[in-house]
Amino acid sequence: MIHLEAESKIKTKEIISYFDEGGNVIVIGDVDTTISYRKLFYAFGVELDEAGTQLKDHFSNHQSSSLISSSNYESIAPFFSHTTKKPLLYKGVGLNLVNY
Repeated sequence: MIHLEAESKIKTKEIISYFDEGGNVIVIGDVDTTISYRKLFYAFGVELDEAGTQLKDHFSNHQSSSLISSSNYESIAPFFSHTTKKPLLYKGVGLNLVNY
């Protein structure tokens, strides 16, 4: 497992090459994700909203508009239980799929 810090010397194309060779990659970002990590997300088909922004939900009855909930998802094992489908919660930057 490779844990990258913001000042990491590993380049985006090295991570993509590792993935292309069969390696597993998990990339986690937040509202202040750096440009180099944004390029990595984009290489995997995901575009992050502007730095410093956060997804908001003004229609649900939560204590905070920054907490997003949805029951509109597929229950795929082993990630989700097939017996009970509860709302999925998300808080963070907006994610968009890239249309290449």
